[in-house]
Amino acid sequence: MVTGAAPEMRAGPYDALKVDVWSVGATVWELAETVPPFSIPASPSSQTTFLPPNSKHLGSQWPPLSHPEHYSKGFHEFLRLCGADAAARLYTEELLNTQFIRNACGRAVIRQLLTQCRSMEEAMVARDNGVSLNS
Repeated sequence: MVTGAAPEMRAGPYDALKVDVWSVGATVWELAETVPPFSIPASPSSQTTFLPPNSKHLGSQWPPLSHPEHYSKGFHEFLRLCGADAAARLYTEELLNTQFIRNACGRAVIRQLLTQCRSMEEAMVARDNGVSLNS
């Protein structure tokens, strides 16, 4: 479900490549916050309500991160660049040269983390099914 669109999409003609960059920023923001940007919790214990793409509440900047201190300067800069006004927004080739991307971990690290997650998930399922993995 699309919960927001690059601001220029609501205003008329736009550069689809720069809209894609905005969408990458929205995805990165969502990964950090675990909810899409521009979504509003209906209540603390309920599901999230999404603002329609043409909502007047959708700004041209990302909502503040709940714990900005958890993220690097490079992360914040990457989000800022992805959410910049269309005229100033970088293209993907330029984003590849940002500190955040240049300092990203390699594929091997991601595979290792996914393997660890899978092992933890299997252990939780086994525990829930009453199976001991130590026998």
